[in-house]
Amino acid sequence: MAKYKCENCGYIYDEKLGDEKYNIAPGTKVEDIPGGECPICKGILPTFWVKIED
Repeated sequence: MAKYKCENCGYIYDEKLGDEKYNIAPGTKVEDIPGGECPICKGILPTFWVKIED
């Protein structure tokens, strides 16, 4: 599980934790986020996502 940052808006996504606020279950890989986009700014994956931690 890794952490990713959206370069467009700065949102941090942790695959291990998911994001309850945006209905993303723990363990969801960044490429499997519903809609294929950042839940904050709607930046399309993988264009704006950068891995920041393994």
